[in-house]
Amino acid sequence: IGSQVFTRCSSLKEIVVEETNPSYCSDSRGVLYNKDMTRLIQAPGAISDSYSVPDGVTVIGDHSFYECKQLEQVAFPDSLQTIESFAFYGCDNLVHVDFGNGVEGAPGSMTFAYCKKLTELNLPDSFKTIGPLMYTGCDGLVDIEIPDSVETIGTEAFAYCMNLKTVKLGRGVAEIKASAFQYSG
Repeated sequence: IGSQVFTRCSSLKEIVVEETNPSYCSDSRGVLYNKDMTRLIQAPGAISDSYSVPDGVTVIGDHSFYECKQLEQVAFPDSLQTIESFAFYGCDNLVHVDFGNGVEGAPGSMTFAYCKKLTELNLPDSFKTIGPLMYTGCDGLVDIEIPDSVETIGTEAFAYCMNLKTVKLGRGVAEIKASAFQYSG
């Protein structure tokens, strides 16, 4: 299954995979995974409320929750290592993200871009990279604290966060790329 197969299917309530399928599986909420459940491939566009990614998942795939407009909260297990590009782009009602303690970063671009109601930046101490445009357009962000573990803040990572008032950089930040906070606050 390629990238973006079910992207922008806003009425899709679940993706059901036959148990005997050798390559894929789905959980009780209709979220699509590879067979060994280490990679989350796609959430149905109509997923709502909160969702907890199961333990053992190491990758949230690109575009996996793209424009899931009814999703309000998401929690990641400590097993999660990477969140790919556009994973949560345009999740208009996403308010809270619990990163767990294993994820090292979101090196892809626009991971949480235009999540307008996201109000807190709760990055774990394991986070090393804030990718390009990761939080661009997140108008709910007012005060952010970058943990000491973060080494790189990508290009336009926090651009167009119109209500941003305070940024506290951790001691590990060694590189802030071009326009990282452009047009914010």
